[in-house]
Amino acid sequence: MAQNVTSTGNNCAYYLNQATTNQTLEGEICAQYDFTNLTSLQTFMNATWFRNQTTPNYGGYYTDALMSSTGLTQTEIATLFDTAVPTSFGSLVLDYAGLVSVKYGCLDSLNCTSDELARLQWGSSAVTLNPLDGTSTYTPPSNTASDWSSNLNPPTEYFYWAQSVNPSATALSVASVAKIQSDSLSSYGLLNLYNSMKLACAYFSNEYNVTTLEPFNLYLGIDSATFAANMVYFVEGWMMEGSWATYSNHKLFFGWTTSDIAEKANGGDFWQGADFNV
Repeated sequence: MAQNVTSTGNNCAYYLNQATTNQTLEGEICAQYDFTNLTSLQTFMNATWFRNQTTPNYGGYYTDALMSSTGLTQTEIATLFDTAVPTSFGSLVLDYAGLVSVKYGCLDSLNCTSDELARLQWGSSAVTLNPLDGTSTYTPPSNTASDWSSNLNPPTEYFYWAQSVNPSATALSVASVAKIQSDSLSSYGLLNLYNSMKLACAYFSNEYNVTTLEPFNLYLGIDSATFAANMVYFVEGWMMEGSWATYSNHKLFFGWTTSDIAEKANGGDFWQGADFNV
């Protein structure tokens, strides 16, 4: 979308002019938000998500935040995102949602779910390796979304870490990633703690326990020994941020309740049982 704004010249003022008659307000908003800037564009994009019960037609937290930061009214916000108007900002969002969905073969041709894109990217980096616009300076082909945004460092894709070990690594299918993300005990989903421990124990035994690994191969549709080996690099590189680290004395004594590792492991910290989703 940012590339579209760059190519067409239809920046903030083009869309705001359709939503408000207050030219002073329009100028103030567009002086602050440049739609060729991804952070600015994200502020407006976020307002289309997370609708709440009290104002179902206008969104929730992010819409309220946009109105607060811009001074736009609910009516003006509704006009800005009115998909019945082909030239509105909402129509631009809808058009690109459809292009992305068709590009990556999502079930709904109008829009991909976050799960669909996440599974595709995590297992094969297929979104960033085959971007909607490969010529754009915003989205150069890459095996990690970290190359598209510094906010995403270090890389979180399985396929990125697999290729760091073996450039010819085999990608995981969306179907296999969905199974891996299952917490089903009987289906060997790896969000089930018992299954994860079982796979790790089988892999880290002196010799691969072929008998124990075989059900994972069968149910998940993967080479589970290779998967486990790649996940070692994933955990080391992403969670631990490398094989070696230097910590201050203060960090060693007091820092673990809010460490980067703790936050990545469970979304919170380990202090006083605040372990969230571990």
